[in-house]
Amino acid sequence: MTTIRTAGEAWAVGLTWHPRISARKLRRTARDAGAAAWLETATGTGLAGDEDGDPTDTPSLAAALIDHIADPAWIAVVDGGDGRIAMVRCESGDIGDEGDIVVDGTAEAARLLETMGPGYRVHASASLAIPHATALDLARVEIGDHHRLQAIPEPTGGGLASIVTAALLVAILGGAGGAAWIWRQDIMDWIDPPPPPVAEVEEEPQVVAMISTPALLHACAHALREVPPGLPAWILEEAACQAELVEAPVLQVVPDLQGHPALVLRWSLRGGHDPAIHRRLLEEPVPLTRRLLEPLSPVPRHAGIVHGSQAWAVTALAPVVVEVDPDRHIPDFRSLRAALDRRVGPWADSLSYAQLQPGQWSVTITGRGPLRRLAAALEPIAGLEVTSLRRAANGVWQIAARPLAPRTLVESAFLRLSSPAAGLYDAGASLHEGGN
Repeated sequence: MTTIRTAGEAWAVGLTWHPRISARKLRRTARDAGAAAWLETATGTGLAGDEDGDPTDTPSLAAALIDHIADPAWIAVVDGGDGRIAMVRCESGDIGDEGDIVVDGTAEAARLLETMGPGYRVHASASLAIPHATALDLARVEIGDHHRLQAIPEPTGGGLASIVTAALLVAILGGAGGAAWIWRQDIMDWIDPPPPPVAEVEEEPQVVAMISTPALLHACAHALREVPPGLPAWILEEAACQAELVEAPVLQVVPDLQGHPALVLRWSLRGGHDPAIHRRLLEEPVPLTRRLLEPLSPVPRHAGIVHGSQAWAVTALAPVVVEVDPDRHIPDFRSLRAALDRRVGPWADSLSYAQLQPGQWSVTITGRGPLRRLAAALEPIAGLEVTSLRRAANGVWQIAARPLAPRTLVESAFLRLSSPAAGLYDAGASLHEGGN
């Protein structure tokens, strides 16, 4: 956790966010994470360390913005005034992995917006001059007590009631003599009745999971090969394979793909072509793919939208989340970087690293050529998770990756993500006229 100062207030940024943690588990989870303070939103619990001093009573920037911004999916970019920039990413009230960070400089913020910005409404400090962003003035953000971090609760003792009860019991026993000693337990139960037995709730098993880089690379290459995205008169602006689909416009059409891997294709119509005619040419592959190729191919187009001269389509990919040994050795960053420089250098045009916050890094690889060459370079590297692959209209690939960051999921969530997305065909999704 770190602190930025702006709009006359100190704000806590860089909290670690979890699904809501019960009061019974809070102290243990905080101890394991080295957290000194916490707060709770409607959907999650944020934990903060004391790396930048005691964070108690400091408002969390993410928590305050969740209540301030009404958009379903948004990114807030806040000028910290000292060269640091806070970036908060929220989807339906949830702050996801790397969704509450501080970066150094506008160049790094702009790069991250290109990587994770599609599908999100951007709100930004006016001083950053981010194109098409909604102005965000933190002076207008209301801060409530529930936005401020609280100290981790100390273990509770017996309390005053227990002390009074014990003293009264001693007095009764002293005056009543031997008879009272015989009935001491009955007297204690009469003074301080035992609580009713609490039914034990069986906790759902947990699974430690990671993104399989080979699985994502294979699924992406397979989807592009089986149903080539090239279409007459349409320019393929972007082909993006994502390990976890989070783009709000796509999920509004196919909500069953939330968190699943998917290929999103975006086209624009070349100038001088009739939109009405070529809309039908783009629309045709979806029903044809379903009707004729679905029994043979696992990669039909599941949904899409044509809007004037712009269009997109989405294809569900095979699952890429796998279970991992909780005790698996994770290489240190220096070893990982050396392996990437050695193996990926011959394929890549550029290979860059950015520290998001202490202990957290992002890796960006750009290059041309078939994915099989990149896969051959990356697959032997232990401790790397590729989160997305994007190919622009000029044929250049941009690969976003990070050091291995296993996540602990309840078993039901793991089974949902490690199984093919269900319900896609029942939704009746198809290419249709609509908004982006």
